[in-house]
Amino acid sequence: MSPHAAHPLDRTQLLPLLTLYTRTQAEACFLIARVYHYHHEYGDALKYYEQARKLDPTFIPGVFGYAKMVIKNPMEDLDPLEALAPLELVIKATETAPEPHALKAMLLVHCYAGNREKEEEAISCFQRAVELDPKNAQLRTLYASVLRKETKSFPMALLEYKQAVKLTELRSRNPEPALINNTAVLLTQPGTQDWSEAEGLFKRALGGDVTDVVVSGASSLTISVAFNLARLYEDTERYGPAAAIHRMILEIHPTYIASYLRMACICNASGDMQACAEWLSQAFLVTPDNEELMALIGDMWSRNGEWEPAQQIFEKILNEGAKRMGNYASVALGNIYLCNLNTASDAAKREKVSAPHTSTHIHTCV
Repeated sequence: MSPHAAHPLDRTQLLPLLTLYTRTQAEACFLIARVYHYHHEYGDALKYYEQARKLDPTFIPGVFGYAKMVIKNPMEDLDPLEALAPLELVIKATETAPEPHALKAMLLVHCYAGNREKEEEAISCFQRAVELDPKNAQLRTLYASVLRKETKSFPMALLEYKQAVKLTELRSRNPEPALINNTAVLLTQPGTQDWSEAEGLFKRALGGDVTDVVVSGASSLTISVAFNLARLYEDTERYGPAAAIHRMILEIHPTYIASYLRMACICNASGDMQACAEWLSQAFLVTPDNEELMALIGDMWSRNGEWEPAQQIFEKILNEGAKRMGNYASVALGNIYLCNLNTASDAAKREKVSAPHTSTHIHTCV
């Protein structure tokens, strides 16, 4: 198109002005919005979807288009939750359409993370969407990703992932490695555990021998799958293959902290405390403020009977607003205090190991 050529929508934008019927005007605005939507010009698409909705609030395509554009959020000051009421209207008007149910579910998951009531509502929406479109592999994958947040829902999540894999294969397509990996991860969890099947799926997600895949320049997803396979080997006490994978990962990604921590745990399980300390030291150089790293160092001090440095480590975790290891640190401090109640030979030693976390406190925290 030449610099002086008219925009293809210039004349189309006059359509709403050619009629006095608001429904027809709404339909014209909707068509204009669809063109902008197709060309990823979401700001203009939102404007015309909104105009269509205002012209005729019962024109469901315009209402649904508006809701989708709000969720895409082309404007920084736009609240995605503004799409909730329009979605409810669409669902009421088109009860057998799966997409509005799925979109509402994703909106609830995104906006109310950690809110169990809203997550349960999202699960119900996904369940309804899957019932309406049972052969939709993407819907089942999204549904499973919400279900897996709760341990009690692992079996249902695994079933949905497996259905998604099967549906994809029935279309003569290869399932995405991420889908295969997520299915395998659930097969390593209590209640859905099947080590053999999980191992086969991790290897399938890698798409080849783990050594060749990792060394040949792996993506972040491939590294995650390789790490998961190493964890499986570790959980089934095959420490040699597990350590080999972690070493390969660290050769390519020297800052991959999770592999340092797993190597320390493998050495600890093998009784090689010196090697465990060396791996923790290397990890400390990479990220000294990592909570899991600090917890492992605290455990090492505790096993050696070095109560004061162990206490300092666990208190540091709590004092710095622990996100993942807070409960663990509380229990560890309680254990330190209880151990010193029995072993301290004098009051001065007890004073060194304080007791800010009594057993009562621990049980209310965990």
